Amino acid sequence: MIPKKKDFTFQETVFLILTVSYLLFSFFARQLIGGHPGNGNVIIGLLALKLILGVALSIVLYYYYWELLKSQWKKFRHHSWIKLLWVVLGWIGLLLVINMTRTVLHWITGFQLKLWNLPSYMGSWGGSWWTKVFGTGLVFLNLLVLSFILEVVCRHLLFLKHEGSRGAMVLFGSLGIILHGMAFYSYGDSLQSCLPYALSGGVLMFIYWQSRNIWYAINTHLLFNIVIFILGLTNSFLLPYFS
Repeated sequence: MIPKKKDFTFQETVFLILTVSYLLFSFFARQLIGGHPGNGNVIIGLLALKLILGVALSIVLYYYYWELLKSQWKKFRHHSWIKLLWVVLGWIGLLLVINMTRTVLHWITGFQLKLWNLPSYMGSWGGSWWTKVFGTGLVFLNLLVLSFILEVVCRHLLFLKHEGSRGAMVLFGSLGIILHGMAFYSYGDSLQSCLPYALSGGVLMFIYWQSRNIWYAINTHLLFNIVIFILGLTNSFLLPYFS
């Protein structure tokens, strides 16, 4: 069962503040990396610090929501193969929303939105192979951690916990979508390029709302991040050797 609480506790308020602070740090770290091209120590240091902060926040959230996560994991684990089908369908839904948003905005404004990709993100890292290898590994780990944080905070804390109050669900759900977009803004090149990702947060909210199980949203988000990472990695390292 989803606990139906209306007010934020002190701990939950702290989690929100920490999450916003973490996302703001991610953005400024991205700017600093771009401002120090080729400086491997700065790049690795900032990515490592971001990972440490993300892991620390994930641990705090995990222990605070231990009972919720544990009980819902047991239900998720016993849903046999059907759980994989719903996760894949959720992933397809994310892709559809992102690409439809890009298409509609391009049709209305003529502006071609850029999607996040590893090559553009690594463009300011310089040519050092070790920076790219370690930096790429840190990016992957950061994406995994980010998936967990966003689902617990944006989908549970800000959205479904307010079930029963439509106004609160819309208000705080919208805030969750904004935070979801902020997460990709730390990787992107412009505010506009993050809009499709922000709206995809609505798909993850729908998944949690219908399934009543946070692990469907977490695993759908994980699958999405892993796929775009692999595609970006392929474009970065493999294609030049086969073209």
